[in-house]
Amino acid sequence: MHATEPKRGPGRPRKNPIIETEDQTMTDTAAEGVTPRSPIRAGTERRVRKFKGDVSPDRFYIAPEMIPEGTTYEWKRETIRGMPDKVYDMQLREQGWLPVTADRHPDLRNPGVADHEAIRRDDCILMERPAYLTEEARSEDHARATGEVRANRAKLGETPVGQLDRAGGRLKHSVGPVTID
Repeated sequence: MHATEPKRGPGRPRKNPIIETEDQTMTDTAAEGVTPRSPIRAGTERRVRKFKGDVSPDRFYIAPEMIPEGTTYEWKRETIRGMPDKVYDMQLREQGWLPVTADRHPDLRNPGVADHEAIRRDDCILMERPAYLTEEARSEDHARATGEVRANRAKLGETPVGQLDRAGGRLKHSVGPVTID
């Protein structure tokens, strides 16, 4: 502690003025005629972290720009507790899904995976199919769900007289407290 500085109370100590940022230290040592130290290993590049701070990366995230136009990527279940599900795999292939190979996206490849092997995470495998097949499947799902809602609305209107009065067979589309008459 310097004589000119007042005595400080408890808490975090001041930064040491001798320790400076890396850039300042490099210029100061170069100015004094001392050359900065060479890297530990010759030919190594400075490595950087892909994610910084409190960011928790989603290991299943695939940037949209990586997906070829006219194609849909989805992670599909490959195994259940380490056991392959061959029937489900066959159903996926019948629906147009094929595995994405590691040679197409080297940055998604796990260590030790050959180019011709599929990209895997946990018990899932990355699969692709043409976008028109995905849109067709989504349309079928939407039509099936809409049909079920219509059927249930029709059933509401069929309640016998004197039982569970349904005024016009309408459903509320909001959530709130229930009033009992």
